[in-house]
Amino acid sequence: MNAFDRLIQNIEDNYERKEKGGYNFIPVGFERFEDYYPGMIKSSYTIWTANSGVGKSKLSRFICITKVLDFVKDHPEIKPIIIVFSLELTQEEYIADILCSKLN
Repeated sequence: MNAFDRLIQNIEDNYERKEKGGYNFIPVGFERFEDYYPGMIKSSYTIWTANSGVGKSKLSRFICITKVLDFVKDHPEIKPIIIVFSLELTQEEYIADILCSKLN
């Protein structure tokens, strides 16, 4: 199967999944923001860029971890693999931040 045929097959699969009420991505949870970024898509990379101090890290933790965990709780058939590489927080600080947002 060549690249074009795989692309067409992928589009058809995504369309069928959506028509059956399934998901092609994990939704972000912000209605207006989803016009620009629908959610976490399987096998894709997401890069957040902006000036320093505007909340990129908090936003990415919320969307890429908290919202994904909430979605998986309601859809246990989905088994996400999330790889996080943080230059600013230790592992304990990162987990504590997520737990605090969940407790809030």
